[in-house]
This record gives sequence, C-alpha cells and structure tokens, in this order.
Amino acid sequence: MSDSSSTSNSFSISGQVSSWPLTHERPMASVLIDLKAPEFPVDKSRPGLDVTFVIDRSGSMGGGPLQAATEAVADVLETLPKGDRSGVVLFDTSVETMLEAVDGGEALARKASADLLRQVRTGGSTFLSGGWTAGANQLSQLAAANDAEGRARQVILLTDGHGNHGETNPEQLHAHADRALQNGVQTSCIGVGDHYMPLQVQALADGGAGRLHHATDKHELVQALLEEVQSAGHMMLSQATLVVEIPEGLQVECHGVNGLHRRPGALEIPVGGMLAGATRTIALFVSRSESETSSEKEISPAVLKMQWKGKPVHEDQEPLDLLYELELKEQPVNLSLVGQAAKVWSSAMMNYYASHEHVRFDAEGFDRTLSVFEKFVQGADQAESLLNDLRMMKDRLEHGWASSSRRELAALSRKDFRNEYDVRVAKMSKFSMLRDADDSMYYNKRVRHLEAQLAQVDQKILGAKPSERGELNKERARLIDMIEISKSKFGR
Repeated sequence: MSDSSSTSNSFSISGQVSSWPLTHERPMASVLIDLKAPEFPVDKSRPGLDVTFVIDRSGSMGGGPLQAATEAVADVLETLPKGDRSGVVLFDTSVETMLEAVDGGEALARKASADLLRQVRTGGSTFLSGGWTAGANQLSQLAAANDAEGRARQVILLTDGHGNHGETNPEQLHAHADRALQNGVQTSCIGVGDHYMPLQVQALADGGAGRLHHATDKHELVQALLEEVQSAGHMMLSQATLVVEIPEGLQVECHGVNGLHRRPGALEIPVGGMLAGATRTIALFVSRSESETSSEKEISPAVLKMQWKGKPVHEDQEPLDLLYELELKEQPVNLSLVGQAAKVWSSAMMNYYASHEHVRFDAEGFDRTLSVFEKFVQGADQAESLLNDLRMMKDRLEHGWASSSRRELAALSRKDFRNEYDVRVAKMSKFSMLRDADDSMYYNKRVRHLEAQLAQVDQKILGAKPSERGELNKERARLIDMIEISKSKFGR
C-alpha cells in the first residue's frame, strides 16, 4: 500500500485490496480507499460563520416536532458568538423571512427573533424547496459582499421532509444544493420527529456537502445544531470528487453514494465536505465486466488509477488535485478488509431501503443483491451478523416496521458508511432496532395519520375555489397512493 500524502498537514489518499486475482471462488474483490483531511491549523482561529436556520412549520410538523424545532433554534440563536451572523426562515405553503442574516449579527435582533420563534404555530402545506432557497439566497448575497472572504456559510434545514409544494424531486434538490455550494454555501439537514421522510433532505445534504441528522426531541435537536454550528468553521474541503479509471475487462461499483456519474472508462464519486482531521472511506467493489465473465483471460496484474480533486474551503489552501495508483497484485484474501467493505455495503443497502418508504419493495431485486453480498462476505467474522441484519430488514420491508426506527436506521446507517460518528451508532444494534420495531404501532399511527390528512384535504376541496382545486386534487391523489402503498405492506 502506498500513500499520496507528503506531510501531516496535507490531504492524503491511500488504498488496500482484499484479494487478487479474481477467482471462481471469489469473483469480487473490495478496494478500501481512505481519504484524509488535515487537522485544523493550531495557529488559526475559527472563521466567522454566516448561517440561516430554515424551519418547517407546515401542518405535518404540528405539536411536538414544531415546538422542539423552534425552541432548539431559539436557544442556539442566543448562544452564537460575536462575529457570527444568523438568519431565520419559516415555511409552510409560503415562505417567511423572520431574520435576515445580514442583520443577524446583532444580539438584540437575535433575541427578538428567539422570542418570536417560541410563539410560532403550524400552517399549511410544505414548500420545502422554497424555504431552503430563501435561506440559501441570503447566504449567496453575503458571499458577494466585501467582507465575505474567510467566512463559512451554511444553511441548516429543520423539517420532517414531507415536501409537497414546489420542487420535490430529490435529484433536482441535489442539483440546487450543489449549485449553492459553488457559491460556498453548504447545506446540512435535521430530520425532525418520528415521521420525517429522508429522501428530499438527504438529497439536499448530499448536494450541499453537509450532514443529515435525525432528532426526535429538543435535546437531540440542540445537540445536532450545536454540532453543526461548532464544526462549520472547521470544514476543510467542499465540492470534492474521486475519479476512478476502470481497467479494461473490469467493472467497478460503489454503493450508497448519491450523484455517482459513470462515463466510458471511469467512475466519478462525489466525496462531499470533510471536516478537519476526518477520514472518509470509499469502498469499491471490483469484478469482471460482463464481456469477460465467461472468459479465461487473466486480468492480473492491474492498476487502479485515481484522482482526488476538490475545492478547499479556506482561501490560503491550494486546490486539491491528488493522483494515486493502486497496483492490484497477487495476494491472498484479507478477511478483515472483506469485513470492513461488507459493513460499508450493508449500511448502504440499509440506508437505501429504509429511505424509500413509499416505493414498492422489489423483493426479487433485493434477493439478487443479497445473494451476491453473501458470496462476497463468506469467511469474514461479521458475515452471519451482517446477513442476519439484512434478512431481518427484508422481513420488515415486506411486513412494515415502526416509523421511528425506520427513520433512525436510515440516518444512522448513512452516517455509518460515511464515517460520521454518532453516539447512537456505537450504542445501538441494527438487528435489535429491526427486531424490536412494533408493526402494529407503525400501521395504526402511520396509516391513520395519512387518512386524517386525506380527510382534511377533502374538506378543503369542498370549500375551495375552482382555481385552487387542481393542486388540492394532486395532494389528494398523493395521499391515497401513500395509504395504498402502506397498507399493501401489511396485506391489508
């Protein structure tokens, strides 16, 4: 194994392969690539922070989630250090700017906004994209100001993720957040409550080089907000990509990464933002291409050529452009590396399937993937444990599981394969989370919640103007589809 770093203050890239060459017994090899960011310079102070808190106050946030979100932001607003600037945006069907970030450096303005936040009540539909856009635009304007140099800029979105107004396509939301990132504006998201939907907020966090948290009460929200505010100034890298050249006769896969781009002979993998001192492990899975599957032709030795490139956050950092070559030379299987790669793959599968709640479960496709995974992980110490987790998840996917544990599993498994530490990852067993989930609670709470929303929409349609009925009918159709999908998972 070689390493591209030159000093302890540099970005570095290194890699290891689990076994080579490919054989009939082991037709797939894993390559673990470690990408490491340098520590934050000891002689450098935390840069000033421009942050907008974007809060969902739509009807689905009613009760505990909205109260927890507004009180948590109010508490954090009052603790921001001098020199930071903060904005506050609220959204439901419409968007309200409570505090402009340009004014949010004044303690009195923050205190007034904090007091008002504690009085916020729920509204109508969920214009998630509009709320996020308003928060990002505030920071983009500050980025063009004379004092922008050297400051960190971040949108923190708090929502249950039920965006149903404006742009709702996760791919488009990812693209919008990526464009904001070009102006130096990052996006992190906090999924609030037991019923938050992860797809849209996960797309924003991935596109904005930020993180996704799951929080169910005020304490967890404050913890996530403080973590984001304190770490924002220690971000060392944004807009980074790992480009892997694919040798002839091989195919390379990477699981669990949104925004992958495959072009002839190469795979482009978005890496996202990296905090000072952080290590991101990318697991690549190498096998013969379909044209070589039945061939006896040897594909050894081979070289994986990579380029890690990106834009550092701080003005005095050189642009990142590291070249790295990993020779895939003959070596026996390293079951420890197989286990590490399998854990990344397993977490990626869990994140994907737990996130896609209102998409019909493809049991046959899951079984095909599980069969390949089982062959890959054979012999590793964690093999049976990882397989049991995935089999239990399949059972839940076919019969449903408690809404809260599904959301938490999606968020924690995402952090797991991204090497983002969360105390709950260390404390919780995925198997026990799946095993202990209450199916009847899920059905009763989730389906009845949707049916109550449907009844409200029906009442609105009766009193609506003809020009308003089109959008309401779309919402009605969406709710009916969600109810049918949920019921189908229980055979109801």
